Amino acid sequence: MTLRLRVRLAGLALVAAIALATTAAAVLTIERLTQDLNHNLLDSELAAYVRQVAQAREVLVATGLSGVREYIERAKADLLAEFRAEAPTRFGQLTVLTLDGRPVLHDGPPGAPPLAPRCLEKMLAQGRGFQECVLHDQHRVGHFQTLPDWDWLLLVSVSTGEMYRTRNAFLLEAGTIFLAVSLLGWLVFVRLSRSVVDPVLRLSGAARAIGAGDWEQVPPPSGRADELGELERSFADMARSLRRAAGELEERAGSLHAANARLSAEVAERVRAEQELHRAHDAFGAILDSMPSIVIGVDHQCRVTHWNRTAAETTGVPAAQVVGQPVDQALPRLRHRLGDIRSAMDEGRPRRLDKQIFHQDGQARQEDILVFPLLQAGAVGAVIRLDDVTARVRMEEVMVQTEKMMSVGGLAAGMAHEMNNPLAGVLTGAQNLQRRLDPDLEVNRAALAEAQCPPAALAAYLRLRKVDKILESIREAGQRAAEIIRSMLEFSRGSAGSRRPVDLSRVLDRSVELAGNEYDLTKSYDFRKVVIVRDYASDVPPVPCVGSEIEQVLLNLLRNAAQAMAAADMGAKAPTLTLGLRREGGHAVIELGDNGPGIPEATRRRIFEPFFTTKPPGVGTGLGLSVSYFIITENHGGTIEVRSEPGQGTRFRIRLPLHPEPPAA
Repeated sequence: MTLRLRVRLAGLALVAAIALATTAAAVLTIERLTQDLNHNLLDSELAAYVRQVAQAREVLVATGLSGVREYIERAKADLLAEFRAEAPTRFGQLTVLTLDGRPVLHDGPPGAPPLAPRCLEKMLAQGRGFQECVLHDQHRVGHFQTLPDWDWLLLVSVSTGEMYRTRNAFLLEAGTIFLAVSLLGWLVFVRLSRSVVDPVLRLSGAARAIGAGDWEQVPPPSGRADELGELERSFADMARSLRRAAGELEERAGSLHAANARLSAEVAERVRAEQELHRAHDAFGAILDSMPSIVIGVDHQCRVTHWNRTAAETTGVPAAQVVGQPVDQALPRLRHRLGDIRSAMDEGRPRRLDKQIFHQDGQARQEDILVFPLLQAGAVGAVIRLDDVTARVRMEEVMVQTEKMMSVGGLAAGMAHEMNNPLAGVLTGAQNLQRRLDPDLEVNRAALAEAQCPPAALAAYLRLRKVDKILESIREAGQRAAEIIRSMLEFSRGSAGSRRPVDLSRVLDRSVELAGNEYDLTKSYDFRKVVIVRDYASDVPPVPCVGSEIEQVLLNLLRNAAQAMAAADMGAKAPTLTLGLRREGGHAVIELGDNGPGIPEATRRRIFEPFFTTKPPGVGTGLGLSVSYFIITENHGGTIEVRSEPGQGTRFRIRLPLHPEPPAA
């Protein structure tokens, strides 16, 4: 066997041994690296998903919505959408389960449990780690982490076949490379022998030094004149060029890194500023929308720039439909206030318009209008606030009315005591005069005989001059005045203890009868010309009240209505009084309306004030309606209100409780 053959055989054996050992080591290394790489990829992807969930939770906490279930569910839905969008770019497959095993995000068939119960129990017990388990009838390796706050279990997995497929691909590539290297090494060993090995090893060391960036360890060329020497010199030139290029690249990389850092900081600052601006805008809009007032923003040309939720709900017009329109078109009742709005913007001072009348649903209402000038980014505008104060104005009227009524009780008692003494003298004098003019009394006969006046002649004289009727009228008027005084005294003491069940329909009819008799006596107008329309419901039970007091109230209302219709020009329209009686829940309701001239608004507000009257001096005292107010509200715990429009008549509405509470001590 020749030396060449032995060298070749020895080289072949050496190369084969080296290739075999290297291949074995490579197999073990690739096996370990493949598993580490797969686990690192799965763990990094799981960490990325967990970071996305943490960021979503931080946003909810920062905005104060971490306790609102609606926003938490919306954040979960957004995260799941992001997870689905990122799934094609990920190495592992993401599966999201609830902590009780229900699937939230998975690629398996619908309705099928994606994870075996034993695997789920182990994952819930560990909280975080990796686990081999069966997922959708497939053996997989996955990394998992539980998120108790969101009731989620995140699992990023890959099939074992995929892992082995990656390893086998690596092994195949490595085996091919090692086989090629072995053959090449054997050929080089055979052809170049030992003299070639050292330069190659030197070049290999230089290459490793270059790969490690250790330029000082690159050996200089040996100065050989053959091809290997030329290779060494070329390698040295290449190393110098690479070193210069690496330096330039590092310098450019440093500049690029600094530029990227500055750009990232600027982008982050801009994003933060935009987020703050959006949050401020949303908060400002929420504040305006939560206000119960109508709030409208306008620019200098009085075009609508903001229309809050109350304005949309009140008018039925959404904000998107009116923004950009003139404010007088969006809200026609502001057409007469454009001058005030422009004046507030031009002068830079707020303008307040109180108790402005507007009509809504066929009713007259009142509102306060406040115009605030607004200067934003050099542009002039205004904020208009409209508050419906109809209820407040009515409440103020009631409070003022109540305060004014508080003094009537004491005043009524004092007046009653003062009037009682002269009235008693009038009644006593009328009774004595009737007795002394009675010809049937023996004392009167004796006096007539002494005066030589026949009793028959006196009786004829009294009959012809109607003295007896005049005296009877005086007595009846005195008794009526006595009843009024007694009622006024009862107002000051309260008369709830004397209430009896009363049929209000009979009280209404009796009041009409008394009104007719009284008007006939005064001769100021004829009550018989008034048309009476009765509308009594049959289901109204007797009401506990003082019948004489209710009768007095109704008599005042009937007399006032008849006088108003008699004094007005009714034209061809017949004066008509409408009497209504019905039941509303626990109250009996009496309504008395007329078709007369109506009451102006200024008069209606003061109609129950003591001593307020529109009649000329000597005709009215202004106490009738104020006393009626006290009878209904204080003595009977009810309510009395008046509704009227000029030219449309007047309607009084009285509500009396069917089951009044016992009077307070």
